Amino acid sequence: MMAHELARFGVNVRLIDERREKEPGSKAIGVQARTLEIFSALGLYEELIKESHQVTGGTIFSDENAPIHVAFPELFGFPTPVIIDQRHTEAVLENAVVKLGVVVERGARLVDFFLHEDSIEATIEHGPGATEQVYFSDVIGADGAHSTVRKQLGFAFSGKRYREGFIVADAEVTGLDDHESFQVSFKKSGVLGFIPMKGLNHYRILAVMRDISSDQNISFEMLQNIVQKVWPKPLVINKPTWTSYFHVSCRSAAHYQKGRVFLVGDAAHIHSPAGAQGMNTGLQDAFNLGFKLALVKKGLAPSSILETYEMERRPVGEFLLKYTDRLFRSMVQGSFWVRLFRRYFLPYFSQSKRLRTRAIRIISQTAIRYEKGVLCSARHHLKTSCFRVGVRTTVRSKLDLKFLVLLVNVKSVEQIAQIKAELAGYEGSVMVDIKKISEELTNDLLVIIRPDGHVFCVAPISAYKESLLSLKKFLVAA
Repeated sequence: MMAHELARFGVNVRLIDERREKEPGSKAIGVQARTLEIFSALGLYEELIKESHQVTGGTIFSDENAPIHVAFPELFGFPTPVIIDQRHTEAVLENAVVKLGVVVERGARLVDFFLHEDSIEATIEHGPGATEQVYFSDVIGADGAHSTVRKQLGFAFSGKRYREGFIVADAEVTGLDDHESFQVSFKKSGVLGFIPMKGLNHYRILAVMRDISSDQNISFEMLQNIVQKVWPKPLVINKPTWTSYFHVSCRSAAHYQKGRVFLVGDAAHIHSPAGAQGMNTGLQDAFNLGFKLALVKKGLAPSSILETYEMERRPVGEFLLKYTDRLFRSMVQGSFWVRLFRRYFLPYFSQSKRLRTRAIRIISQTAIRYEKGVLCSARHHLKTSCFRVGVRTTVRSKLDLKFLVLLVNVKSVEQIAQIKAELAGYEGSVMVDIKKISEELTNDLLVIIRPDGHVFCVAPISAYKESLLSLKKFLVAA
């Protein structure tokens, strides 16, 4: 995603990947609504969903209750979540990057780098004894939980490792009567879940276990034994096409950036797979940083705009660490309070549309709001049914490198001319549009929407000078 965002805005990039071959399986399969919105805005949505399977709800079995079904409310123009193998998601992005002229350098490894006043000197290894010294203006570390970039920066990666580990497998399963819902069983003997994937009776199997070494072979017999112990009904599992076992951690880097070196995705934060947040959060990290770095590289914004990356994305990462930690502990712990939660809260939750709506907004990542006003700065903040400062809006169907100054219900030709005159010299980074949005919005408004679709400000048209002045602080005139 990071390489795609820079390349589509005309910034030269080098994309190196230490892996010579792609992974045989993928841990991440849940794609959330906000990610689908972004892929749609980039023109990649149709290609992405070719290998997708939509999940409309879930069924929960436990020792404490009768089966509970939770239906996902219809909230967005895109389904959430959609189940897509991460290998396909990566392939869609890689194909798009290649079309933009970027070469994926496989088998190339960043060894180290040094920060100079106006450049970054890096050593890249292409094989035994084959190294290259090269200078870059910026380095983005999207190199995972064991990030070389993060270690070179000396950033702590604080957090904890869970005692429990995940067994994952892809297999055909017969005996599950609903291929449109995820199904999970919480028992004293363990936790077991089935997520439907594309293909007849094709499921991702998830089991939470303790005291299994990461190098232990996950056999077909072991899976069958887990199913017999944990699942409430007889099931038939065919031999898996892929299995893996891994421990999960909950960790965050001390910082997301230092100078012109940045961390995105798992290099900056890792957490449990609960809630299907990891890959989606990493993609949004890159989407947030991408347009800011492109503006700077094109000479349309000062380098100070890059400081807003950590200011905006770190609170999101910290929230998700806490959220996924609580969700994971509610899954695996058998304490008195957790049993009470399952017995009394889950049935209430399944019947409450308000709670389900709130939960799905968080899970879908459409509730993310850069509410501290870092790059959403204006004194006259208004709330409307269509716009709220810091929240993403779908008014912009296509996202380019320009801030959109939207004049809502403004009819005064003189005012429109004055606003355009105020923005003279910013044509490369700002565009003006005039729209009648809704009958509910009776006041004349000035709404500024960022290149990533989040609202920069909502103000009465009478405050346009102050609002535009706030915007200009983050831009450079031609």
